[in-house]
Amino acid sequence: MTQYQKTKQPSPFLYSKLMFVLLACGVILLSYSLIGMIHKVYETGKASASAEAKANALTQKKLELEANVALLGTEEGVESIIREKFPVVKNGEEMIVITEPEEVREAVPTEAPHGRFVSFFLNLFK
Repeated sequence: MTQYQKTKQPSPFLYSKLMFVLLACGVILLSYSLIGMIHKVYETGKASASAEAKANALTQKKLELEANVALLGTEEGVESIIREKFPVVKNGEEMIVITEPEEVREAVPTEAPHGRFVSFFLNLFK
């Protein structure tokens, strides 16, 4: 029985410092890979949210365009679009155009006739 126990003992290499270092390096490499995968999952989540927002915006735009097409199918819709784009009125209607007042510009002082160098030199002593 003692002979059997001596032959079944694990190799001393399994308990050596070299094996510990190799295992530690393996754990570090696996941890580094795991961190990289977590980063990719985070980026994928952000890209997915961005794509979903774009899809929602496009769906909203599609609904809006379909409503505009349906509006153009009616005579009132065509009339309203023409009135928006061009200043037109029907016979018997009156149109009032409101304009913005022109801005009053302040007088800008002109430079002295003797030039910028001389005015710069004179301004040094003020």
